[in-house]
Amino acid sequence: INAEQVQWNFAQHADIPLTVPRMIQATERVLIMEYVNGRRCDDLAYLRQHNIDPSQVSREIGRVFAEMTYVQGFLHCDPHPGNLFVRPRAQGSASHGYNFDLVLLDHGLYRQLPSQFRYEYAEMWYALMRGDQAQIKHWSRKLSGTDLYQLFSVILTGHNWSTIETKSLGSTSAAEFNLDALTQQQPDLFQNITEVLASVPPVLLLVLKTNDLLRMVDQRLFADQPPAVQHHAQLRTWLRISHYCLIAIRDARAAEISHRPAAVPLARVYRLVLNRLGFWFSDTALSVYKALLVVQDMFVRWQALFRRSTIA
Repeated sequence: INAEQVQWNFAQHADIPLTVPRMIQATERVLIMEYVNGRRCDDLAYLRQHNIDPSQVSREIGRVFAEMTYVQGFLHCDPHPGNLFVRPRAQGSASHGYNFDLVLLDHGLYRQLPSQFRYEYAEMWYALMRGDQAQIKHWSRKLSGTDLYQLFSVILTGHNWSTIETKSLGSTSAAEFNLDALTQQQPDLFQNITEVLASVPPVLLLVLKTNDLLRMVDQRLFADQPPAVQHHAQLRTWLRISHYCLIAIRDARAAEISHRPAAVPLARVYRLVLNRLGFWFSDTALSVYKALLVVQDMFVRWQALFRRSTIA
């Protein structure tokens, strides 16, 4: 049933190269599914052998799980590399235009994310991206049920609080996570982590687990790239999250405006237009920044190739 639900959810997304193996027969003890050729998504040698760009694989995995988390609310909670295969295909042989399919396996662990949870989670992430401490504190309390908003932010992002509070999470100046420094700053760190994890709702624990697995997949897909390219890949992940957060916030606010009584009907239309314009301006800024990172990546790769050819 879960596999069929995912197929239905993505049926209208012809631009996303997602494939779910067809279920042939299911009994109490035996499940027979369609055989799909491919390899783990983090097998870089296999990807290179078939001329598949790991950055495209990373982007499409990110899109699939962002759609699930922020838009559809039906989340596959075990996306380790063994459950995400890549199947080569001829360029242009599918409507999505890629030379690969993402094959999503193991449909046993899913969670339905309530719309209110998705909205609050999106607001939390968007506040983190902006480094808005007042909003971080507010939405952290809503989601985690504790006042340990700094630690909750670190758990969510995998970055130091100093990176978040200086509004550097989505910038090229973001510092690497340092557990030793965090332990020195917070002697009761592990006790506090236990308190946070004991306070959050069970659905959020699975979302956190899913985030960590996706972060690990992303790191493996860029493992053989120059450090600058790896860092830019992480920035693009933050930008993609921001894009989907904006969609979730836009839709939630539009629903609220539509259901709120309005003495003058045009006033509601005006607020809906403003909501849509606010989303468009913010999302356009993200797109421009993303394009800049692509250009910078090309320059870094050319530099690396030039150095190798010079040494050879």
